[in-house]
Amino acid sequence: MRTAGSKSAPDSAHRAQFVRLRFKTLEIPPIRDGVAVGRKAALTAETMAKILDLVTSDRFQPLPIEDDTVGVLLVRDAVLRKLDAEAIRRFVLEKIKPCMAEDEVLALHLDIEIVLEQVF
Repeated sequence: MRTAGSKSAPDSAHRAQFVRLRFKTLEIPPIRDGVAVGRKAALTAETMAKILDLVTSDRFQPLPIEDDTVGVLLVRDAVLRKLDAEAIRRFVLEKIKPCMAEDEVLALHLDIEIVLEQVF
């Protein structure tokens, strides 16, 4: 029984609660093929390289870029065996830079397809 001055609980018959949960598999490391590090990013290229060394056995090579937005790319060795480093630099500057802020760090996921042919 409620007394005068006591706070009443909300009427639960008129209140609904909803919970929405979204989840996905955590990728370790969260970086698959490379990272574009902005010139003014809080995480420096050196710090990012150390993090990648800790979380993966893959090796990443730094590709410095002389640009006002993008400071450096860290690209997985396996990618560099398939694509020329200069081609990756050009692609990032042409396609990624317009979408990037100078203080961002962007993960790069590259879908590479190589077609080999030989005539016998």
